[in-house]
Amino acid sequence: MKSNLKIVMKSYLKVVMMLMLMSTVMSSCHTEINAVVSIACVNAGNVSVMSYTSTIVVKKGNKSLDYEETVEWTSDNPDVAEVDSNGKITRKSPGKATITVTLTVTASDGTKESASSSCTVTVAPQPPQPITMTTSKSGLVSLGVMGSGSVTVDWGDGSAVETKTVSSSSTVFERNYSSASLRTITLSGGSITNLFCHFNDLTSLDVSSATSLIALFCYNNQFSAASLNALFGTLNSNENEKSIYIGGNPGTDACETSIATNKGWTVNKVAF
Repeated sequence: MKSNLKIVMKSYLKVVMMLMLMSTVMSSCHTEINAVVSIACVNAGNVSVMSYTSTIVVKKGNKSLDYEETVEWTSDNPDVAEVDSNGKITRKSPGKATITVTLTVTASDGTKESASSSCTVTVAPQPPQPITMTTSKSGLVSLGVMGSGSVTVDWGDGSAVETKTVSSSSTVFERNYSSASLRTITLSGGSITNLFCHFNDLTSLDVSSATSLIALFCYNNQFSAASLNALFGTLNSNENEKSIYIGGNPGTDACETSIATNKGWTVNKVAF
C-alpha cells in the first residue's frame, strides 16, 4: 500500500512540475503591453493646445521589446470644438465637446494595445462686441440710432456713458468735445438697424457686431480709402436689402466698393 502511495505521489509531483514548466514557457512567449495615457482638461478660448502624458512598458517574459506608438485626437462634437492631429483645439461655437486622445502601442513582434483618455472642453459664449469708431473732432458729435433694445454709448473721454432705449424712430446721442483729441466711441447693446454717424470727422468704424444693420450713413467724415475698405470688411451679410452712404470722404473715389456689394450692400457715393 505504501509503495503504491509513493508511486502516486511521484506521478502527481511530475504532473505539477510539468504544468509549472508549461506555464513558465507560455508566459515567456506572451508579449505584455501596459500603456497608460492621461489628458488635461482645459476650457478653450479661440485656440488651445492639449497635451498628454503616457507610461508604456512592453515585455516578453523578462525581456523588454522595442515598440512604436501612434496618437489620434478626436472630438465628439466638432461643431463646438475641433481638434487636429497635434491636439490643437479650435473653438467653433458655444457648448461642450469631449476630446479624446487614443494611444496605440505596437510591439516589435506585431502585438498591439491601445489606451485612451478623455476630457470635456467647454466653449463659453463670446461677449457681444460693441460698434467702435474713432474721431479727433472738437465740438459736437451726434449719432442717430434706430432699432430695438437698450443701447449704451461710451464717448471715450471719461465722461458718463449714455444709455437709451431705441426704436424704429431715430434716437439721438450727442457729445460736445471741448478739444481735438483722438477718441474711440463705442456703442453696445440693443439691435441696431440704422446708424447715422455723418459729419463727425470719423477716421475708422467697425460694425462687425451689428448683424441686424441695414442702413449706414457715414458720409462727410474723414475716411481714407483704406479705412472705408476696412469698414466694408466689417459689414454683415444678412439677406435684407442694405445701403451704405459714403460720399464726401477723402477715400470715397478710391475705395473698393466691391467688398461691400459682394455682401449685398448698395453703395451710395453721393455727398449730401
